[in-house]
Amino acid sequence: MLWPQRGHSPANHNNSSLVLSVRLKNGKMLLFPDDIEAKVERALLADGVNPVDAMLMPPHGSRSSSLPAFVKRMQPGLAIAQTGKDNHFGFPHAVVTSRYRASGSELANSSDGAVVVRLKDKFHPETWPSDKRSRRDMALKWWQESR
Repeated sequence: MLWPQRGHSPANHNNSSLVLSVRLKNGKMLLFPDDIEAKVERALLADGVNPVDAMLMPPHGSRSSSLPAFVKRMQPGLAIAQTGKDNHFGFPHAVVTSRYRASGSELANSSDGAVVVRLKDKFHPETWPSDKRSRRDMALKWWQESR
């Protein structure tokens, strides 16, 4: 757990979001930054946060985060935007996606369908098109396959 720090009392609720760094058995690093904004990214940079292999774009790829210095430090091979189809916020923002692309990241967006990532050697996202099946049908398929 990288954030929030003990005693942190933010003025902005997004900045009280949980930030997790996960190391897989194969040594790959994942970052789950939830809805943090630039202020928390600066704090994580000051704390010496390490690069990752894959991460979620905080929050949903909005311009309130993904500072150039943060994206440069994280150097994710894969950056995932969690957005809804045709969201009225316009997430992920073009400025943000260009930062990740410039850092060499492959991008995936959940608005194209469920993002499935195989956690083997190199992460390659696959999308499960949302227009092919209902969410209920997809959930049932996953439930049945995991039993």
